[in-house]
Amino acid sequence: MNEMTQALSLIRKHVKLPLGKNCHFKQNDFFWLLALMNTLNTFAEGVSNAFRTTLPQADDLFHHLKKMTATDVQTQFNAVIKENIRRARRQGLLGKPAWLAVDVTGDPYYGKPNAFTRGGEKKAGTHWFYQYLTAAVVQDGQRFVISVLPFTPLDAIEDVLAEALIECQRLVRIECLLLDKGFFTANVVRLLESKRLEYVMPAILNKRIAKLKKAASVFPVTLETELNGVPIRLVFVREGEDVLAFCTNRLCWSKKLAEYYGWRWGIETGFRVTDGVQARTCSRSVVVRLFIAYFAVAFYNGLQLAKALVSRGKTPIALALRLFVLMQVFAMAGWSPP
Repeated sequence: MNEMTQALSLIRKHVKLPLGKNCHFKQNDFFWLLALMNTLNTFAEGVSNAFRTTLPQADDLFHHLKKMTATDVQTQFNAVIKENIRRARRQGLLGKPAWLAVDVTGDPYYGKPNAFTRGGEKKAGTHWFYQYLTAAVVQDGQRFVISVLPFTPLDAIEDVLAEALIECQRLVRIECLLLDKGFFTANVVRLLESKRLEYVMPAILNKRIAKLKKAASVFPVTLETELNGVPIRLVFVREGEDVLAFCTNRLCWSKKLAEYYGWRWGIETGFRVTDGVQARTCSRSVVVRLFIAYFAVAFYNGLQLAKALVSRGKTPIALALRLFVLMQVFAMAGWSPP
C-alpha cells in the first residue's frame, strides 16, 4: 500500500493550500479529507461531521480553497499529473505509443452562470455545466488521465483540443485518438490532419451521412466524402443489429474500428472516473469546483499507478485501497477498525 501513500505525497508536494500560521489543521489533514471524499464518493460535510475531532470541517476546507485562484489550481495540479505520468514511465509503464480517449465532460451547475460555466442541453435539471476536456491513456489495462482543461463560454472545441494535444505530446507518444462524437466538426478534423495524428470518432448522422448509410448494402464499407468542405473518410460497420458510422484516417481492417473504439469504455475519463473515485460538492465557487475536479483526477491517477504496479492491471485492488484509506482515518481518530 506504499503507492497509496505516495499518491497523496505527490499531491502534497505540488499543491499548497493557503493556510494561516494559526490554523489548527495541517495540509495533510485537508488532503485526507479530500481523499476520503473521493474514495467514498460523498460530500465534505458528511466526512467532516463523521470525524469532527480529527478532520477539518467542510466550511474550513472551502474557506481555504477560496483563497486560491483558478490559475493556482490548474498550475499546481498539472504539476501533479505530469510527475505522476513521468513516475509511471520510470516504472516501465506507458512505454509504447498510446491510445488516448478524449472527451468533453459536464459537471451540472445550479447557480448563476460565471466565467467557467457553459450552456447546453438540459440534464439533471439544469442547462449550465462546468465542462472539461480530458485525455486519458486507455490500453493494456493502463488508465491514466494525462490532460485536463476547463472550458470557458467562448472557447472553441478545436482550440482547447489543440492545447490539450500539446500537453499530451510532451508526456507520451500518441498512437491514435479515440474521440467522442462532440469532436465531429470540420475544424477538429482539419486540426488533427495538420498534426498528422490518427483518429477514430463516431460520425454524427447529418442528412448526407444518413443517406450514405441507407445506401450501403454490404458491410463494412468505406466512403470518401466531405464535412463542410473538409475531406473525410467514413467507415460503416455492422455491429449486431446496428450500423455504426466512424470518421477515421487510420488505415486498418474496417471491422477492427468498433473494437478499437470500444477501448474507450475501459475508463470513464474526466470526473466520472472509474471505481467511484469522485468527490461531490454543491459549492457555487469556481475555485472550489475546479479544485475538487482536479483533485479527483490526481487522486485517481495515484490509484491507477498503485494498481498497475501491484497487478499490471489484472487484479482489482480498488476495495483494498478504499479499506486502506478507511484504516488510516480510523488510526487518525484513535479508533480500532470495525
